[in-house]
Amino acid sequence: RAHGQQELPPLSYFTEAAQEQRTTEHVLPQNPKPEDSCWWDHFTVEQHAGLMHSLGNLALTYDNSAYSNRCFGKKRGKPLAPGEDQVTCYAQAPLKQEQLLAQYDVWTPNEINARQRDLAAWALKRWAVEPPTTAELLDSEAAIEIESEGTDEDVAASADAIDLS
Repeated sequence: RAHGQQELPPLSYFTEAAQEQRTTEHVLPQNPKPEDSCWWDHFTVEQHAGLMHSLGNLALTYDNSAYSNRCFGKKRGKPLAPGEDQVTCYAQAPLKQEQLLAQYDVWTPNEINARQRDLAAWALKRWAVEPPTTAELLDSEAAIEIESEGTDEDVAASADAIDLS
């Protein structure tokens, strides 16, 4: 949440089906118009297909319909200045994730890949898990061996008991 802005809704606001997926913004649009050189000057058809649904190209928003297929410069916008009317753009958005998109001057495959690496690094740091020790790995391997010490007939009988229809 941006400083001094409204309280954020719960995560379920962004994940429930009732939101009709309006909350996922594709910075590089899913369907840019063939004549939109603002996109096609930076992306090949193959790059578009490979990057449009990548994590680096996605952001949460309250409603992405205002962004539509607009060029990045229009989506990016600029911070609200005194005396100006607020417009729908990343720079003036209520969510910090959108505001951070405004730091990019252009949106190209390089920016998408860099943002994806940054998001992955943040997630790995945020939800870091200590790797198991060698002793813990050996203990778990021993437990797996003990659990699987059945005969081939036991395995076959168990498989027959499972109804896969």
